[in-house]
Amino acid sequence: MQDFRKIFSSTLFPLRSQRAFTLIELLWSVAVGAILSTIGVAAFLDYSRSQTLVTATTDIASMLQVARSRAQSQVKPTVGACVSAPLDGYKVLICGLAGSVCSPGNADYELVAVCGGTNVFPAVSSKTLPAKPNISFNQSGTTIREVLFRVLSGGVDGSGTIKIEGYNNTCKVISIDSVSKITVNDISCS
Repeated sequence: MQDFRKIFSSTLFPLRSQRAFTLIELLWSVAVGAILSTIGVAAFLDYSRSQTLVTATTDIASMLQVARSRAQSQVKPTVGACVSAPLDGYKVLICGLAGSVCSPGNADYELVAVCGGTNVFPAVSSKTLPAKPNISFNQSGTTIREVLFRVLSGGVDGSGTIKIEGYNNTCKVISIDSVSKITVNDISCS
């Protein structure tokens, strides 16, 4: 008879013999999950903001490489002064700084052709820096306002550095040397 009760109770009421979680244990697991997800979201936001600076720097370096490539291939636009004047090269203008001469608009940097010694507008390409999280050109760290890649010589007028500031006091520097080598480096903003 005892065996019958044991078999009967374990088949009809299987949870009586198992132990369940208490309310305190469930609350602790929810609290730990909430803390871990908060840390994860904060880390993701920090990473996302830092990647915005990397993307902006890469876009500027890419525009410099396009200017160098167009100058080397001698692709001549068919607008403005380039119709009748010889192509001198391609120039990248840093518009977001004092003393820069750019086309009207709100571009932060742009690519223009230079024919017969004059900048040809409209620009071949115009871009802006991301507004959030506060990406900008550093006035004191940027030594050049324009970079001209020449057609025949393959050299560059305007070697120097472009310093870009970003989120959490991080900076990147794009360096252009006299033989038109373009490098990107991380540096301290101070």
